[in-house]
Amino acid sequence: MQSKLWLVALLGGTFGVVPGHRSDLEDKPAAKSTSARQKTETGTPSLADTQKWIKNTFKENTGNASCEEFDSSKPESETGEEFNCSYQRYLFDFDACRVTFFTLHSHRNHTLNRDTREWVFNDGEDEKENSVVHFNLADIDPKSILASEPRGAFGALKKKTSHDNSLPFVDICLETTDSANTITIRYSGAPFKIHKLCGLDNFVTAKPEYAPRFVKALSHAVELCGGKSSTF
Repeated sequence: MQSKLWLVALLGGTFGVVPGHRSDLEDKPAAKSTSARQKTETGTPSLADTQKWIKNTFKENTGNASCEEFDSSKPESETGEEFNCSYQRYLFDFDACRVTFFTLHSHRNHTLNRDTREWVFNDGEDEKENSVVHFNLADIDPKSILASEPRGAFGALKKKTSHDNSLPFVDICLETTDSANTITIRYSGAPFKIHKLCGLDNFVTAKPEYAPRFVKALSHAVELCGGKSSTF
């Protein structure tokens, strides 16, 4: 048998976040238009209602796990059933039109200690890999918020690989208007500025059935905050 690796959407994490985290980085004031505070005259959802929907649905429909499993039936294997899983989980924190976006990492391993021949379970957070992003919805090009085609961990779902590539996920991407570097991202070092966020790299991965709804909601929130399309 061959080793298997798969990606699955998380239905909730096992480690906590400090909600309401505020950056000491300087943000521009949130937009204060009437349309961002209450329902528009046409009855479309307000900014508050849109953000509430995102918060209520986001956790159970986003995130991913990459798990590698080793099969003890392989002739060269002396380690039994080992596995090594790495998890990503996300959190959106809204303050009117300002957004703080967290990517949180953790792991769960089951390995054999070669010296004692005892099985070792290890799970916990990987804080050094975490990142936090700050941006203003008013800076985002609403037409840039897109969902990729569903794919597997090793590319296209129909691609032949030696691993399990059958479970799909979708990358969500966005860019700032006119590619201005107004998005602040920070890993373990100093923060820096970028103009694009995308999927597994630094933004959201989601279930295929949820992705179009999330894109629609986030695009609507951007428009309510005054986000404009790029010049070209």
